[in-house]
Amino acid sequence: MRSDLKSIKGFTPIAVLFGVAIFSFLATYMLSSINPGERLAETRNAQRQFDIGVILKAVYQYAVDNGGVFPSVIADSDQYVCKIEHSDCNGISLEVLVPDYLVDLPKDPEFDGNMTTGYKIRMNQNRIVVTAPHSELNTFIKATR
Repeated sequence: MRSDLKSIKGFTPIAVLFGVAIFSFLATYMLSSINPGERLAETRNAQRQFDIGVILKAVYQYAVDNGGVFPSVIADSDQYVCKIEHSDCNGISLEVLVPDYLVDLPKDPEFDGNMTTGYKIRMNQNRIVVTAPHSELNTFIKATR
């Protein structure tokens, strides 16, 4: 009878426990390295980078079409860009860009301000600077031209 028991092959409980421990460690490592929250934040930052580029290009196209003159509302200090439909916003309106240069002003994907787009613009030594002050992951997003 003992010879029959020796012919049965399988894993010992220690081997199974060791395998489960290794699998658990690898699964935890993979999930922490993927970090979906961080990936979503990176995606929103990419959208912000794109949006400020769109605003910057529209402002420059406006200047090209108007003899090199930028919209007069752009000052030398950071100001929020207001949504077109909110005239009582504490910022500047770039309505001169809509609809000829932009279909609509882009809005920060996570900013919950109901009157501004979440983006800022300023004139700096005859150059336009557009920033995304609500970027994530300690990233400073800015475009200058």
